[in-house]
Amino acid sequence: MRKEKGTLFEKITASRIGIYSRRHISYDFLAGHYSDIGALASGRNSGTPETPEAEEYIEWLRKRIKTLEDSGEKTEKAVAAFEKFKKYVALKFNDNVVVQAISIFEKNYPCALRGIPSPPLVIFTAGVSFGDHERNFSVVGTRKPSDYAILQCKKICGELVENNMTLVSGLAVGIDSCVHETAIRSQARTYAVLGTGFDVPSPASNIELFDSVIRNGAVISEYPPGSEAFKSSFVYRNRIISGLSAGTLVAAAGIDSGALITANYSQSQGRKVFSLTGDIDREDFTGCHDLIKKSYAKLVLNVADIFSELGIELKNGSARRPAQIDQDERKQLFENYDFTEIEKAVYDAIDGFESGPQAGAPSIDDIAAALEGGPEISQIIATLTKLEVEGIITSLSAKRYTTKK
Repeated sequence: MRKEKGTLFEKITASRIGIYSRRHISYDFLAGHYSDIGALASGRNSGTPETPEAEEYIEWLRKRIKTLEDSGEKTEKAVAAFEKFKKYVALKFNDNVVVQAISIFEKNYPCALRGIPSPPLVIFTAGVSFGDHERNFSVVGTRKPSDYAILQCKKICGELVENNMTLVSGLAVGIDSCVHETAIRSQARTYAVLGTGFDVPSPASNIELFDSVIRNGAVISEYPPGSEAFKSSFVYRNRIISGLSAGTLVAAAGIDSGALITANYSQSQGRKVFSLTGDIDREDFTGCHDLIKKSYAKLVLNVADIFSELGIELKNGSARRPAQIDQDERKQLFENYDFTEIEKAVYDAIDGFESGPQAGAPSIDDIAAALEGGPEISQIIATLTKLEVEGIITSLSAKRYTTKK
């Protein structure tokens, strides 16, 4: 690896070279023609290009750099924004939190990210330093998830961090926030990739979560400090979310969700794609179902499905433990659930056993006996499965069931 010589000004200049062009740029090409980020920022390529394609690309870079030099004021503002944010972090956080501009030539640039098509030339980070042997996994989804989707996201993310996975997402409201919050509650590492400058929380309402991510992991961006979002910034940042990770799980997504863009990037980068599933009439899962139907994603029922595909050993029993949710969440889930007639009958039968004189968790036969003359046993089994998936009841050993009030 070449020794890094770039100043902050050079790094910010370099970061602006490829952001708006979206031209394919590989690390191998850069390392073969430029000695460090300073050389790239100034257009000082090494040697003579071997092919007409390389020559054409280097000429394009020179023209691009000239354009950026003509608008050097923007780079100066970005440098000032970087220094201002660095002071903010120094005052608010402990010494373990560092603010960095890391070029693609540096050793602490994430190896997984360096290998993707069109990697960011520079990333700006605030938080802990990247580890050499981290196991990153991205979880993404809709900004408007149902209670059921949130419950399943918490369950799967809890199991992932228990197995020492670092969760990567995008800090948006909805599933992204659920991912980061689950990791933080478990005191696990999490990375948030932004579609703005790393010093600009987006959405602004997530400022507390933004700070918590910095304490527990890092916020990351390829955009110069101080940058606000533009039309496609969140689309482009999705390739970084997937690029940092061994695989991507779509926890819940409608057919037009931006999470599907992340899944597409993950597939094009040669990474694994996974998806949870819900009822066929759930709008926040139509995109998930489409991924599975087209064989773009592996169906995930528990964390074991992910780890078997990644070739990672799973801690004993962690894939079979029920979702850990508190009483307020359980109460909200129950109150918002729209029971069908048979679901209410089955639920009431279980509740009747638990609150009756011989309190205990009933078996399927017990429930069928309580509903004698009602639904067929096959209907009862299907209903029990549905209520368990929805998080309304829990199955115990020996096929006995309990309510979640």
